[in-house]
Amino acid sequence: MDLQKVFLNLIVYALPIIAAGYSVVGIKLLKQKVEGQFNYFSALMFSSAIYALGYFLSLNSQNIEMMILARDLANLGVIFIPTFGILFVSQFAKVKISQPIKYLLVTLSGGLWILYITNPIHHLAFNWVELIKVNGFSVASTSKNIGYYLILAYYIVFLLFLIVTLIKAYQKTNSPSLKKSYRFILVSIQVSWLAVLVILMGGDKYVDPTPVVILYISAMIGLNEVKNDLFELEINRWKQTFWNIGEVAFLINGDAEIICMNPAARLFLRETRKVFLKY
Repeated sequence: MDLQKVFLNLIVYALPIIAAGYSVVGIKLLKQKVEGQFNYFSALMFSSAIYALGYFLSLNSQNIEMMILARDLANLGVIFIPTFGILFVSQFAKVKISQPIKYLLVTLSGGLWILYITNPIHHLAFNWVELIKVNGFSVASTSKNIGYYLILAYYIVFLLFLIVTLIKAYQKTNSPSLKKSYRFILVSIQVSWLAVLVILMGGDKYVDPTPVVILYISAMIGLNEVKNDLFELEINRWKQTFWNIGEVAFLINGDAEIICMNPAARLFLRETRKVFLKY
């Protein structure tokens, strides 16, 4: 048995499952609002799902035309991940981004995708694209042009924005649980710089780190967000049980933070504070 081929098949055919997982998570949290705004986390998950599905179809293409169509689909996800990533991180860290900037980011991703899908006309993203077979899968052999590096530059801007924003949020918050979430994402995304370095040095001609890095980062962000969402569900269940009772009740997390308190607890703390201030 060729274990290498079995392992490769396992990874490739896991891509549709990964895409389905991202879609389910995105749909699950789609209706969850963040301060009355659209939840950009769901858009980030949908973009990652589109990329995973498009990449799977590309690997299983039978000819160059099918591969290019599949790569166009995959790159729709790739190019919108930085935009929705920036918007999600701004929500997560409570950094306000104006509507014109949001429109600009979406327009930028749309423009880069149009540049990519019209590449056969102007060759701004790739000088040429060829299909080669590796272990039964279709892999693109390319000669990169300026358009490709514009997409890479956008990812670098996204990573820098994410790092700076989360570091500032980490320094400002006094919540241990938020600090853990910020630190978890910050540490998780550092692997992206290895991929950037490999691409800039031309090492992706032999091993393309992009799929693994993108899917890994999306998974880490998704894991963190799902964990936070599960805690939100716990808060809602707690409120249903303890909110209207006449006794004092607090909800405390593992870091000994008071996350929620019922009206009786608020009244108790307010009256206790008055007594302390009096004496």
